[in-house]
Amino acid sequence: MLQVDTNHSINSAAELLEEYASGEREFQKANLGGVNLRGAELEQAILNGADLEKANLNRANLLGVALYRANLRSVELSLANLREANLQEADLRVANLQGAALEAAKLREANLKLAYLGQANLKSVDLERANLSAAILSGANLSGANLEQANLSRANLSGANLEQAILRGAQLNRADLRGADLWEANLVGTDLRRAYLWGANLGKAAMWEANLRGTDLRGASLGRANLGRADLRGALLQRSNLRGTHLWGTNLKQANLERSDLREAILIIANLSGANLKGADLSGANLEQANLGGANLRKADLSSANLREAYYDANTRFNDGFDPSRAGMVKIESHSEQLSRLQGVFS
Repeated sequence: MLQVDTNHSINSAAELLEEYASGEREFQKANLGGVNLRGAELEQAILNGADLEKANLNRANLLGVALYRANLRSVELSLANLREANLQEADLRVANLQGAALEAAKLREANLKLAYLGQANLKSVDLERANLSAAILSGANLSGANLEQANLSRANLSGANLEQAILRGAQLNRADLRGADLWEANLVGTDLRRAYLWGANLGKAAMWEANLRGTDLRGASLGRANLGRADLRGALLQRSNLRGTHLWGTNLKQANLERSDLREAILIIANLSGANLKGADLSGANLEQANLGGANLRKADLSSANLREAYYDANTRFNDGFDPSRAGMVKIESHSEQLSRLQGVFS
């Protein structure tokens, strides 16, 4: 095999391709900013620490390529093959990865701020602690991806596939997740404040202690999800599906649940003070020791609901003819009494 001196710096696309064709694979710290490598065959190339800023790699074959800590800022990678590539700690800010194939790629701690990943295939990708703030991931496939502690604040994930994705401790505040599929996703402790989840599928998702304060979940499907001790204060949940959902100890203060489906939901010691439950279906729901002070339950279906020791006050609105005491509910005369009875569970 031709012996190539890999100690000198690679500075052009022609030089890189010539040496690759000769059998060389190591091009670490190559200086390739702005070069045209569209459609290039660079499978298994080692480009760790390389400078490829603003390079054109559209449709390039980069299967298994090593780009650890590489500078890929503003690079063009649309429809590129990056399957199993190592992009850990790489700088991909403002990069274009539209429709790129990234299955099983390693992007841990990569910087993808403002990157475009629309329709990209990121199945089973490792994005732990990656920065994806304000990135566009609409229609992307992120099923089974690891996004633990990733920053996705203000990211566009509308219509994205996040089935069984790991988002534990991730930042998704003000993210756009309208119509996204998050079935069986792990969102434990995730920050989803003021995120848009209109029409999203969160069926069987794990959302224990997630922060969903002020989040838009109108028409979302949360059937059988676990939202125990989650913060849903002021959340919009009109016409949402919460059938059989675990809401034990969940804070739903002043949430809007009008006409939502809460059949068989577990709402034990949940805080529903000031919540709008007008027209909601609570048949078979367990509201034992829940706080319903000031809640609106007009036109709500409470048939077979367990209201034993649930709290209400003078501002709680029931259907005409409904007798809360007969249902085993407890009337609270003052806020201090309410706090005492709830033993400080809610603030």
